[in-house]
Amino acid sequence: MPEKVNSHYKQIVEKMDGNFQPKRVICMPIDTSKQSLRTINWAINHTLDPTTDKVILMHVYPFPFYSAYPTVLEHECPGTISIHDPGYPYSHMQEQLKSEDSRLKDCAKEFLLQQVANLKRKNIHVEAISFQGDARLILEQEINNLKPDLVIIGQRGLGVISSMMLGSVSRHLLHHVQSPIIVLPSH
Repeated sequence: MPEKVNSHYKQIVEKMDGNFQPKRVICMPIDTSKQSLRTINWAINHTLDPTTDKVILMHVYPFPFYSAYPTVLEHECPGTISIHDPGYPYSHMQEQLKSEDSRLKDCAKEFLLQQVANLKRKNIHVEAISFQGDARLILEQEINNLKPDLVIIGQRGLGVISSMMLGSVSRHLLHHVQSPIIVLPSH
Protein backbone atom coordinates (compact mmCIF):
# COMPACT_ATOMS: atom_id res chain seq x y z
CA MET A 1 0.00 0.00 0.00
CA PRO A 2 1.45 3.41 -0.89
CA GLU A 3 2.59 5.64 1.96
CA LYS A 4 1.70 9.36 2.02
CA VAL A 5 4.56 11.85 2.04
CA ASN A 6 3.24 15.37 2.72
CA SER A 7 0.05 14.57 0.79
CA HIS A 8 2.02 12.89 -2.01
CA TYR A 9 2.01 9.14 -2.57
CA LYS A 10 5.14 7.08 -1.98
CA GLN A 11 5.43 3.45 -2.98
CA ILE A 12 8.44 1.19 -2.46
CA VAL A 13 8.78 -0.63 -5.78
CA GLU A 14 11.94 -2.62 -4.97
CA LYS A 15 13.48 -3.15 -1.53
CA MET A 16 16.97 -4.55 -1.10
CA ASP A 17 17.61 -7.42 1.30
CA GLY A 18 19.10 -6.37 4.62
CA ASN A 19 22.36 -8.37 4.36
CA PHE A 20 24.36 -5.86 2.31
CA GLN A 21 25.87 -2.95 4.25
CA PRO A 22 26.80 -0.23 1.72
CA LYS A 23 29.70 2.13 2.18
CA ARG A 24 27.99 4.66 -0.08
CA VAL A 25 24.33 5.39 -0.74
CA ILE A 26 23.74 7.00 -4.12
CA CYS A 27 20.39 8.52 -4.96
CA MET A 28 19.36 8.76 -8.61
CA PRO A 29 16.17 10.71 -9.42
CA ILE A 30 15.01 9.50 -12.82
CA ASP A 31 12.19 10.04 -15.26
CA THR A 32 11.35 8.27 -18.50
CA SER A 33 13.49 10.56 -20.66
CA LYS A 34 16.44 9.34 -22.71
CA GLN A 35 18.62 11.59 -20.55
CA SER A 36 17.72 9.64 -17.41
CA LEU A 37 18.60 6.36 -19.11
CA ARG A 38 21.88 7.93 -20.25
CA THR A 39 22.51 9.05 -16.67
CA ILE A 40 22.01 5.50 -15.34
CA ASN A 41 24.44 4.13 -17.93
CA TRP A 42 26.97 6.87 -17.13
CA ALA A 43 26.72 6.05 -13.42
CA ILE A 44 27.21 2.32 -14.09
CA ASN A 45 30.30 3.01 -16.21
CA HIS A 46 31.89 5.83 -14.18
CA THR A 47 30.70 5.95 -10.59
CA LEU A 48 28.96 2.88 -9.21
CA ASP A 49 30.89 0.14 -7.42
CA PRO A 50 28.90 -3.08 -6.91
CA THR A 51 31.02 -4.00 -3.88
CA THR A 52 30.36 -0.82 -1.91
CA ASP A 53 27.37 1.09 -3.32
CA LYS A 54 23.62 0.98 -2.89
CA VAL A 55 21.60 2.93 -5.46
CA ILE A 56 18.18 4.32 -4.64
CA LEU A 57 16.20 5.11 -7.77
CA MET A 58 13.47 7.73 -7.28
CA HIS A 59 10.79 8.38 -9.88
CA VAL A 60 8.08 11.00 -9.49
CA TYR A 61 5.02 10.90 -11.71
CA PRO A 62 2.38 13.62 -11.92
CA PHE A 63 -1.17 13.79 -10.74
CA PRO A 64 -3.47 13.46 -13.76
CA PHE A 65 -5.13 16.68 -14.85
CA TYR A 66 -7.35 18.09 -17.56
CA SER A 67 -6.16 20.53 -20.16
CA ALA A 68 -7.83 22.46 -22.92
CA TYR A 69 -4.40 22.71 -24.61
CA PRO A 70 -3.53 19.11 -25.47
CA THR A 71 -0.94 19.76 -28.16
CA VAL A 72 1.20 21.81 -25.77
CA LEU A 73 0.90 19.75 -22.59
CA GLU A 74 0.54 16.11 -23.63
CA HIS A 75 4.07 16.07 -24.99
CA GLU A 76 5.69 17.54 -21.85
CA CYS A 77 3.31 16.33 -19.14
CA PRO A 78 2.32 12.68 -18.91
CA GLY A 79 -1.06 12.32 -17.28
CA THR A 80 -2.68 15.13 -19.25
CA ILE A 81 -6.24 14.37 -20.31
CA SER A 82 -7.52 16.57 -23.09
CA ILE A 83 -10.90 18.26 -22.92
CA HIS A 84 -12.30 18.91 -26.35
CA ASP A 85 -15.90 19.39 -25.24
CA PRO A 86 -16.61 22.02 -22.56
CA GLY A 87 -19.92 20.27 -21.81
CA TYR A 88 -18.18 17.03 -20.83
CA PRO A 89 -20.00 15.52 -17.77
CA TYR A 90 -18.17 15.79 -14.45
CA SER A 91 -18.85 12.13 -13.57
CA HIS A 92 -17.00 11.03 -16.70
CA MET A 93 -14.10 13.31 -15.79
CA GLN A 94 -13.81 11.69 -12.35
CA GLU A 95 -13.77 8.20 -13.89
CA GLN A 96 -11.17 9.29 -16.42
CA LEU A 97 -8.98 10.83 -13.71
CA LYS A 98 -9.11 7.65 -11.60
CA SER A 99 -8.29 5.55 -14.64
CA GLU A 100 -5.40 7.81 -15.66
CA ASP A 101 -4.11 7.88 -12.07
CA SER A 102 -4.05 4.08 -11.98
CA ARG A 103 -2.33 3.94 -15.38
CA LEU A 104 0.35 6.40 -14.24
CA LYS A 105 1.06 4.35 -11.08
CA ASP A 106 1.35 1.15 -13.12
CA CYS A 107 3.62 2.81 -15.69
CA ALA A 108 5.86 4.23 -12.94
CA LYS A 109 6.19 0.82 -11.30
CA GLU A 110 6.90 -0.93 -14.60
CA PHE A 111 9.48 1.68 -15.57
CA LEU A 112 11.29 1.41 -12.23
CA LEU A 113 11.31 -2.38 -12.34
CA GLN A 114 12.97 -2.22 -15.77
CA GLN A 115 15.68 0.08 -14.41
CA VAL A 116 16.13 -2.13 -11.33
CA ALA A 117 16.66 -5.15 -13.61
CA ASN A 118 19.20 -3.16 -15.66
CA LEU A 119 21.21 -2.31 -12.52
CA LYS A 120 20.93 -5.81 -11.06
CA ARG A 121 22.39 -7.27 -14.29
CA LYS A 122 25.49 -5.22 -13.40
CA ASN A 123 25.40 -6.59 -9.81
CA ILE A 124 24.46 -3.18 -8.42
CA HIS A 125 22.51 -3.21 -5.16
CA VAL A 126 19.38 -1.20 -5.83
CA GLU A 127 16.13 0.01 -4.31
CA ALA A 128 13.40 1.87 -6.15
CA ILE A 129 10.70 4.24 -4.93
CA SER A 130 7.92 5.94 -6.87
CA PHE A 131 6.15 9.10 -5.78
CA GLN A 132 3.28 11.14 -7.13
CA GLY A 133 3.30 14.93 -7.14
CA ASP A 134 5.73 17.78 -7.73
CA ALA A 135 9.12 16.22 -8.49
CA ARG A 136 11.14 19.18 -7.23
CA LEU A 137 9.54 19.33 -3.80
CA ILE A 138 9.24 15.60 -3.23
CA LEU A 139 12.82 14.86 -4.29
CA GLU A 140 14.16 17.72 -2.18
CA GLN A 141 12.34 16.42 0.90
CA GLU A 142 13.16 12.75 0.35
CA ILE A 143 16.83 13.30 -0.52
CA ASN A 144 17.38 15.62 2.44
CA ASN A 145 15.72 13.06 4.76
CA LEU A 146 17.76 10.21 3.29
CA LYS A 147 21.09 12.10 3.38
CA PRO A 148 22.79 10.05 0.64
CA ASP A 149 26.52 10.26 0.02
CA LEU A 150 25.87 11.35 -3.57
CA VAL A 151 23.01 12.34 -5.89
CA ILE A 152 23.33 11.74 -9.64
CA ILE A 153 20.76 13.37 -11.91
CA GLY A 154 20.52 14.16 -15.60
CA GLN A 155 19.56 17.50 -17.01
CA ARG A 156 16.90 17.21 -19.72
CA GLY A 157 17.89 20.39 -21.53
CA LEU A 158 14.36 21.64 -22.12
CA GLY A 159 15.57 25.12 -22.98
CA VAL A 160 15.02 28.41 -21.22
CA ILE A 161 11.29 28.82 -21.89
CA SER A 162 10.26 25.24 -21.07
CA SER A 163 12.53 25.21 -18.05
CA MET A 164 10.95 28.42 -16.73
CA MET A 165 7.42 27.18 -17.35
CA LEU A 166 7.85 23.60 -16.17
CA GLY A 167 10.70 24.15 -13.72
CA SER A 168 14.04 22.45 -13.68
CA VAL A 169 14.30 19.58 -11.23
CA SER A 170 18.09 19.37 -11.44
CA ARG A 171 18.50 23.11 -10.86
CA HIS A 172 16.10 23.03 -7.91
CA LEU A 173 17.92 20.10 -6.30
CA LEU A 174 21.28 21.74 -6.86
CA HIS A 175 20.12 24.70 -4.78
CA HIS A 176 18.10 22.87 -2.11
CA VAL A 177 19.68 19.47 -1.45
CA GLN A 178 22.39 19.14 1.17
CA SER A 179 24.19 16.14 -0.41
CA PRO A 180 26.84 16.38 -3.15
CA ILE A 181 25.25 16.30 -6.62
CA ILE A 182 26.49 15.32 -10.06
CA VAL A 183 24.34 16.87 -12.80
CA LEU A 184 24.95 15.36 -16.22
CA PRO A 185 24.30 17.82 -19.04
CA SER A 186 21.81 16.98 -21.76
CA HIS A 187 24.39 17.00 -24.57
